[in-house]
Amino acid sequence: MNETSPSIANFLSELRAFHEFTYQKALPIEVATFFARPEVGWSVAENFSHMARVSRSMSLIFRMPGKLVSPFLGRAKDRPPLEKIKEDYLAGLRKGFSSGPFAPAREESADDARKMAILEEWRYSYQKLEKSLQSYTDEQMRQNQFYHPMLGRITLMETAYIALYHSIHHLQNVERKTGLKLLPE
Repeated sequence: MNETSPSIANFLSELRAFHEFTYQKALPIEVATFFARPEVGWSVAENFSHMARVSRSMSLIFRMPGKLVSPFLGRAKDRPPLEKIKEDYLAGLRKGFSSGPFAPAREESADDARKMAILEEWRYSYQKLEKSLQSYTDEQMRQNQFYHPMLGRITLMETAYIALYHSIHHLQNVERKTGLKLLPE
């Protein structure tokens, strides 16, 4: 990640590459493994469904109401590096955080067609976020803030990166369940 001066173009390039990479790496997961119901937590399928839902929903933050709320939170000053925000966010998720309406439904189908549908949904789930970000400048993304329930006030750029960090958390869970390396270096 570009720590010195993140830009929308850099972020979107990373986001597209991340989704494509993880999609390609997930293709070999056997159907039985993909849908296996664990004793604790979610199945691989449920993790991918959840990530896709959250990824699509992230676009809502960057629609017009967000532009109206953000100025009331003030301008960002002296922000920590993105890597620190990533560490704090992932640590918070490991402690536990309610998924609320984003909790996936139990998968009843367990076939290759359903697996592919879930993976395709994940593969392209970033596109709504990509479209929403096109109405912002890099300056707005670095200065305007959003309130995150776990992290407090964070910039809009940091908020966008949460879309990646959230997926990293779930893909780490999937890696443990499958034994596959799914995350880019």
